[in-house]
Amino acid sequence: MKKNILFIVIFLLIINLSAMKIEGNPKSWQLEDFIGFDKIGDSQAETGDISSVFVKLENKKMYVRFTFDDMVIRKDNEMVADRFLNRDIKLQLFVSKKFETIYSGEYEITKKYYRELSKKDKLQLTDYLRTPENNLLEFALNWEKKINKEQLYFGINIIVDGKIADTFSGEGRRNHRGGNCAFVQHGNQGLTYTEVFRGQYPQETSGYDEVLEVHQATGVPGNFHMAGTLITAAEWHDPDFNDWLRTGVSEGWAAMLTSAYAQHIMPFATDDMNNWAVYTEKELVNYVYDYVPKVAWVPERVWLADGTYPDAGLSDSWLGDNWTQHGVEAVILDDSPHLDNVGYDKSTKITWMNNGSGITLRVIPIYNDFVGQVQYDPDAAKATISGTGDYGIAIYGTDWEASAEMNEHHDTFFLDNYENIIWWCHDNYPAVNTWKLDDAINNSNFDTPGVDIVKGTYFLLGGYDGYGGSNNSWYTDWASTASHSDFHSPAWDYGTVWYDAFSNLMDAPDNNISQLGWYTMMTNLHETGWHDDGAISGWVHRYSSHIKNANVYEEASHWLNGEYADTTNAFMSDIDHDGGDELIIHNDKIFMVFEGIGGKANWIFTKDCNGVSVVGSDNVYWSETDGDYNESSYNHFAALSDVSPNYQNDIYSFVIDYSRGNEAQVSLYDGVIHKVVRVTTGNNYAEVIYYAGDTDVYIKSGWTPDYLATIWNVNWERVWDNDVAYMGQKNLNSGATVAYVLNDGGTNHVSTFEGTLVKGDEIHGYDKFKFLLFAGWTDSTYSQLEALQSLNLDEFPPELYEYAQKVDNNIIQLSFDEAVEETTAENSANYSFSGFANTYTIDYVERQSNWNVIYIYLNENLIAGDAGNIIVNNVEDLNGNRVNDNSSAYLEIPNGITPHHIFIDGTNDFDQTTERIQENTDTLFITWDADYLYIGFESLALDSLGDFFVNIDVNQNDTLGAVSDSWSRVNFSGKYLPEYQIAIEGHGSSIQLNSWSESRGWSYSHYPGNGCGSYEGWVENPYTEISIPWSGLGNPTGIAISVHTTEEDNQVVTNVFPDNNPVGDNPTFTQAFMFYQPEIDGDMPLMEYEPYNVNYSQNDSLDVPENITITVDSDSVHISWDSVSQASSYKIYSSTDPYLATEDWTFEAETSELEWSEALGSEEKKFYYVTANN
Repeated sequence: MKKNILFIVIFLLIINLSAMKIEGNPKSWQLEDFIGFDKIGDSQAETGDISSVFVKLENKKMYVRFTFDDMVIRKDNEMVADRFLNRDIKLQLFVSKKFETIYSGEYEITKKYYRELSKKDKLQLTDYLRTPENNLLEFALNWEKKINKEQLYFGINIIVDGKIADTFSGEGRRNHRGGNCAFVQHGNQGLTYTEVFRGQYPQETSGYDEVLEVHQATGVPGNFHMAGTLITAAEWHDPDFNDWLRTGVSEGWAAMLTSAYAQHIMPFATDDMNNWAVYTEKELVNYVYDYVPKVAWVPERVWLADGTYPDAGLSDSWLGDNWTQHGVEAVILDDSPHLDNVGYDKSTKITWMNNGSGITLRVIPIYNDFVGQVQYDPDAAKATISGTGDYGIAIYGTDWEASAEMNEHHDTFFLDNYENIIWWCHDNYPAVNTWKLDDAINNSNFDTPGVDIVKGTYFLLGGYDGYGGSNNSWYTDWASTASHSDFHSPAWDYGTVWYDAFSNLMDAPDNNISQLGWYTMMTNLHETGWHDDGAISGWVHRYSSHIKNANVYEEASHWLNGEYADTTNAFMSDIDHDGGDELIIHNDKIFMVFEGIGGKANWIFTKDCNGVSVVGSDNVYWSETDGDYNESSYNHFAALSDVSPNYQNDIYSFVIDYSRGNEAQVSLYDGVIHKVVRVTTGNNYAEVIYYAGDTDVYIKSGWTPDYLATIWNVNWERVWDNDVAYMGQKNLNSGATVAYVLNDGGTNHVSTFEGTLVKGDEIHGYDKFKFLLFAGWTDSTYSQLEALQSLNLDEFPPELYEYAQKVDNNIIQLSFDEAVEETTAENSANYSFSGFANTYTIDYVERQSNWNVIYIYLNENLIAGDAGNIIVNNVEDLNGNRVNDNSSAYLEIPNGITPHHIFIDGTNDFDQTTERIQENTDTLFITWDADYLYIGFESLALDSLGDFFVNIDVNQNDTLGAVSDSWSRVNFSGKYLPEYQIAIEGHGSSIQLNSWSESRGWSYSHYPGNGCGSYEGWVENPYTEISIPWSGLGNPTGIAISVHTTEEDNQVVTNVFPDNNPVGDNPTFTQAFMFYQPEIDGDMPLMEYEPYNVNYSQNDSLDVPENITITVDSDSVHISWDSVSQASSYKIYSSTDPYLATEDWTFEAETSELEWSEALGSEEKKFYYVTANN
């Protein structure tokens, strides 16, 4: 008895647990409950559009579910409005059997919960729930009738505001109703920064992320393809995006597809190339997303076969075998042309590919009409899905950019429509089943017998006529086009280039470095031969021109494999097969390849870490160049690139200095730079030495440590020594490290930069300097780099500056290019005098707080005008390097006349009398020597209190020159219109030498390229001095100068020289200091001249002298004229040609009188004119 009771209790509990529950979840319903779809968009009101209806009879109850298409408004995958709320909306339900109505009811359906229903509705219904976020209405009513659902007929009316808005009718028989679909998003971008992950501005309306958001929000699965290059681009620029897809995989709403790595057009590559590309991408997808893909996207859906039109240019006779051997079970092609042989249902069936090779490969059709509906007509797309039934599937498949509204799809409705459809699939589950293609290929309902695939591609690309039409014309045109980066004669075409690279790689040993050759070759075949507007696309040329670089990796793989006879060597070779030689230097640890373009190391390899590349990024997108140049995007930036002086695009000359025993050395030359690179057996570094001849040199190096590992997993660490002795990058996957080692070699770190798979460092050196370039494995404490800090890189003797400087009456300053050791620097015996007219003896020598400088204290005072050389011997730097024997510094003791060399060091060594030009609240100094014009100015702190300008006119012509300055702060009028302007913002090295031309206006030249020097006044020393090379001014024979200061960063002028020019807001200058004939007695730079004697003249117009009278007697010419108001003098000019331009007349004299005479000459005719001046 007890056993029977227990059995009954358990049985009732099981029934209760399995009973239907109304809970607002579409997944609570089964496909067998579905009785039909209703047409979308047929509602006669703004809401109430029925989408699907479900009925379930169970436990003497009828459960009814209605999914609406417009119950709510969604935005950003959130419900923002409930369109049923507070409306007059009713539902009428009619149930009949054989035309006999056996039930009818009418219910208000705006309430959300049963408890909110009216008494009337509560009497009719036993349960009720409206779930707006799912567009869902569910209710239950008592159903005592013992009639199978299959015998019933259901009719529904939706009444909105008293009028029928929508109707539905359907049978209880299931009759294979329902719909199936799948969504394929093809992501195909190069390996570079891209906006596709997060969208174009405004980002919230576009981007791949918007598509992922709707799939994640709904749980509706999508099938996503990320090209191999795009996977790495995300790992570098947006690693969270790959993490997001991994989350989608684990949560079930993302399935990953595979393809051929980098999306080359497969029929035109060899079978080996295709196998490499398919295998590599499949493994990469598995590694990054933890997903084993079974379905592949065929690049550009180009499917061709040998012997069947279109077959021009084919290298792989059939692609089918490239997939299955790598675990791919199905490929995605187009319903037309590829599946035309399937018949009327070609768009909704999954077939097999007929072949004679025993290959079992499925073909999944892109339903191209459906793709258009999804983009342009979502209601039609819903109808297509609902019409597939149990035995068909509608597959959307195209570039991810379309539904993401990227690029040409921006500002369309594609994303809105896509979100609408995905939510409709979510709301109508399980009537609508959205598939992962991995599962769909195993659903026998979708099967159709195998067919012969029609050869071709999608119709926008050529259709039945192949890639580009006209029997694969895009490929054949491209393959026969000369490479933009080839120097053979005749130039190799792209077809020759790629096959050469392929053949070489097939002969290479299989190691990490040769694999990089495969990545380089295959990536630069991206979208092989694509055309725009009938011509090969520019971006294709940039890719294709770098296929050749695969050969570098191929050759380096032989070095890694131990095939080189010489352990340490340097040689010239056309290593990249472009028709021009590169310079290679290596030892047993590192292998460096220098391009003539820029004299830079485009590739560096190390044998550590099983052989890796640490400089070079050849499968990153070439965004700017067809050649082997650096790119401003830093996608490609070679090591040892000389960016200032900017020689990075120059052609360097190479010399192999020697290769002997365990050491090799090469030299690279361009302009002022002589760059030496030396390697020694056993060292993981190269020694790099620069000789730059008193020039500041800035060097950038781009690092890519363990390039191969980075493609798969970006896991780098910044290498940085707290003492700034070394810096670079390390790949934590392998420990591969590449870095500068600076130590005491005369360099300093300047800045960092970053591109795609490239991070770099910029360093600076002056004149001559040395550093190491390290490439190898390091441990977690960088002990290998720490050990190198003990190396002395200073192998250069100190250089004495060629000029000595008078500091005081009995003190001379000598300057060296580096710190000098105290004992040898202060030994008086190391200094002597030569060539001076007077005798000087040394009291003592003292090294200054700046260890580059020493003062020599004399027993006698220096005599003005004296000059000679100070000879220096035996002075050492801090590392024991001794100054060259008999180094000399020239000392000219100022005597107040030109020439006078000024040291640009912040010390005012202008003559305080003869070179002081004008003084007001500030003081202006001017002098010069044969090479430079010098300007001194005190006292203004340019770092915070103002800006400084020098305006220079070189022709004194009122029709030539600028009428507004280069910073648009002042104007000019009269004949002193400047052709040059010095502009200084402050803070150091900010000096500009800007030039004016009538054709282009102002051009701007910055330090150090302009040749100027500057010490820029600041709060601790508000004294400014500058040097301007005469050559930078065009070596003029005369100049006119004005000077002004402004408030910081605005056009209010605060001080002027000459001081008769106006100050204030945007004034106009007419005055200048006149260093030109006849104001001075010779051409500039005039020597033995006291600059303070300069005149300045106002350009305001004076009246022309009137009543000029000329009388001639037997031996003289006499000229007289009337007085002119405000004139202080008169100038007389003459010419034998009255039509000669006035500036070419001969200046005769200047007088303050009203008459002038000269001796009668031999000319038959002579003409005069007189000007008034003030």
